[in-house]
Amino acid sequence: AFLRARRQKWREDATNLDETRLRARIRRRLLPLLEKQFQPATVVHLAKLAELAREDEAVLDALVEERFARLVERKEGGAKIRVADLLEPWGAGDFTAKCMEKKEGFVALSKRLVRRIVKQLKSRTGQISSGHVEAVLELARQGQSGKRLILPGDVEVRRELDALSFLSAACDTAERKTQPSRGGSRNNSGLTSVYEYEVMLGSGGAVVRVPWLGCAFRLRVIDWPREARETKLEGVALDRDRLRSPLVLRNWRPGDAYRPAGHSRPHKLKRMFLEKRVSRWERESWPVLTSGGSIVWARGFPVAAEYAPTPQTQAGLVIAEVRD
Repeated sequence: AFLRARRQKWREDATNLDETRLRARIRRRLLPLLEKQFQPATVVHLAKLAELAREDEAVLDALVEERFARLVERKEGGAKIRVADLLEPWGAGDFTAKCMEKKEGFVALSKRLVRRIVKQLKSRTGQISSGHVEAVLELARQGQSGKRLILPGDVEVRRELDALSFLSAACDTAERKTQPSRGGSRNNSGLTSVYEYEVMLGSGGAVVRVPWLGCAFRLRVIDWPREARETKLEGVALDRDRLRSPLVLRNWRPGDAYRPAGHSRPHKLKRMFLEKRVSRWERESWPVLTSGGSIVWARGFPVAAEYAPTPQTQAGLVIAEVRD
């Protein structure tokens, strides 16, 4: 009726008659056999089952999208999820968990979450099989930090402490090779850094936005109080007069080291990350402030001892992180 209304001719796909293809054999041999010898309404029943399956699939897809939005931390070319959230995507406080007392309910959602994450990151075609999905879940259940696996579509999965990081290998490589950083500096391997911003301090300071992190850093110049109780600082502080140009906010790089205030010798940031349980996924974009090429501050750690305020400090530089 549809074609007749538009005065168009019916066209048969030639492959529908090619019985070397499984779908053609099912249509031309199996279904007629089932209708003749078992159930005349076989096709009707199968169509109804397919309709019910589509409805169930729509509900499951909606559940997965909600969990994906809530549990998965995303950045360009990567995603991260806590192992506990992946293995039990419905927390104990969720009313839905009471309806999913059987572990099969969690496993089904966990598998779909894995497929949803990989789907977003795949840079090329590649079939994700049930075996691949199970390997990811096994990495979550039993894997040690540092272990990884590669999935079809150039997606790398890493176990990092209590989380799984999913990285698009092709995207990660391409970005590092082609994306210019602000300031255009390159590291020893010849790859451009993820980000690098030269900070131009005005009379009151500066605000540096880092889209890669989804936040901004406010650097504020203040008159240093003679007594600590005279003011309450929101952030960490450096001695402004000890800083030298250029002042640069950039991501962490392998080999970075400095002497934190309160310590007698320099420490590599990599070691400090391990002590603080910072995952590899987070380290790659961890913010660091340098002065004249020397590290003076790294997020979450003490400032460099040589640049920490002293009783002789006249002006301070206060660094505070704000969500952009």
